[in-house]
Amino acid sequence: MEYNEFRNIWNKSPELAGLDETMASGLFWRCEEQTLPEGAVIYQEGAPLDFTFGLLLSGDLIVEKASSILGGIFERQIFGEMAYFTNERTRTATIRVGSLQAIVLKFTLTSEELSSPAFSTLRTALELQTWDRFVNTSQSGSEYPEVIHHWG
Repeated sequence: MEYNEFRNIWNKSPELAGLDETMASGLFWRCEEQTLPEGAVIYQEGAPLDFTFGLLLSGDLIVEKASSILGGIFERQIFGEMAYFTNERTRTATIRVGSLQAIVLKFTLTSEELSSPAFSTLRTALELQTWDRFVNTSQSGSEYPEVIHHWG
């Protein structure tokens, strides 16, 4: 994938649009495009944070907790960011491919990098995304007992 294509994808993501060019460039070098078959598990509930999160380019993903389906992730949405912000630093749900195939960008970013000034805007955007998902999931009757950790 070339940078201009990446930047176009970045700008079409509701969670990432508007973040600055320097940050986009930094993430471009930290991403890997993956094509995954139906049923492939991207993140397993309870697994430790592997310092990755993803952006779904095509297909759809299923989010499960304790083998119950909580919802889905659709094109141009971020996923896997919650583990950065829980006290346990573990995956809070299983995310697997629900369509015949899914194409994702998987970003590798350590907690230290995410908390650095270079990625502060991204950190804030991901924290807000995490909080929104936590609140929406809690209001829908699903339980997330994890405490969300906010960096100062």
